[in-house]
Amino acid sequence: MLPPVIRPAPEDKALPGWPDRALPWAVRGLLLLLMAAIPLTYVIKNARSEGGLQKLILFGKHFDSRLLTEVRALHPYQESEYGYDGQYYAQMAVHPLMQSSEFNLALDCCDYRAQRIALPAMANILGMGKPGRILNAYALLNLVFWLALMAGLAYHLPVASPRDFLCIAAILLGSGSLVCIFRSLTDLPAATLGFFGTVTGEGAAVVLFSISILTKPTSLLFLSKYAKLPVRNPGWVGLALKIALILAVPVLWNIYVIHRFGFSNGTSDNLKLPFQSWGQWIPGRWHEFLSVPVAWDWKNGSEWEYRLFNILAPVCLTVQAFHFAVYREWDSPYWRMGAAFAVLYLCFAPASFAEYIAVARCALPLTLAFNLRLRKQRGVTFWAWWLAGNIGLAGALHVMLSYDHFL
Repeated sequence: MLPPVIRPAPEDKALPGWPDRALPWAVRGLLLLLMAAIPLTYVIKNARSEGGLQKLILFGKHFDSRLLTEVRALHPYQESEYGYDGQYYAQMAVHPLMQSSEFNLALDCCDYRAQRIALPAMANILGMGKPGRILNAYALLNLVFWLALMAGLAYHLPVASPRDFLCIAAILLGSGSLVCIFRSLTDLPAATLGFFGTVTGEGAAVVLFSISILTKPTSLLFLSKYAKLPVRNPGWVGLALKIALILAVPVLWNIYVIHRFGFSNGTSDNLKLPFQSWGQWIPGRWHEFLSVPVAWDWKNGSEWEYRLFNILAPVCLTVQAFHFAVYREWDSPYWRMGAAFAVLYLCFAPASFAEYIAVARCALPLTLAFNLRLRKQRGVTFWAWWLAGNIGLAGALHVMLSYDHFL
């Protein structure tokens, strides 16, 4: 007779490794506060400095003569020669319908910028029609969305173990998120709205997805939430109606934009064949990196650090895209989201690879989905993917924590 099989008692089972153990509530709250302290301290420091909150918009001296009359009258702080994209959306916030002929000069590509109307419209409402208040509201909105995303991640996942905190830290403190705070961009708000649309009920999702598309048109890919295969759902008519409702306002707004500004070639060169831009830019960035002597300057930053992250960021994002090819799970809405944005990333135009902050913010939904999915990995596999997919996206955190910017 065979000996009886002895099964271990429940209490004899091995305890999970430390990355999987639930942290006490007090520790969880403290970790969230420490993460939030980084962008909060940065914004408060800038608000108290010369230029105030409008310094976060990054107006360029070169475009001073092209500013809207109301904005020029405020003498916005201009520390950069050419500024950044936020200066265009901030001006749209002053007059969201953009009926003034001044917009033909104030915006670099009118029909392209005007598609991203949701964030400027929010700032206009919060600023109650006063240009100064509107610009300040616009400069603060990315911080508000950052805090909203942190709260949403903590609540909907939920975030309990060290592994969870490592994954959400990679999302919240990565270059894609932080650069939106110190350059007042639309990528983080769009990704936040898309995330909430993915995890919330269907009624709210319709509104959230619609606003997300009005914040950034590529948020259309968040509709991968509904791309379930095989299609056995008899309610496909209701699903088609839901998608039509999501698209209704963005389509109507784009009709207005085309009527107002016409249609230029500004939006026609945003995508290339997969890996085409990657193959063009990465070799050049590598040669640029090797041509600069090694120098790490914590206080002011260095050319070497900048070129290092210019190389590492697209490599890490490629790792993230590859992850969705290796671990396929069509039933997961996070996988479908990540796979859709992975394809988009591989087709980015060369302009998106110009610098690490550009490619990181454009691929923020990919980073979001990657780290949400990564919470399922264990052991060495988790650490390998987490480091390979995120370490090169720490450039903006380094900038934000540098002595001159943070203390």
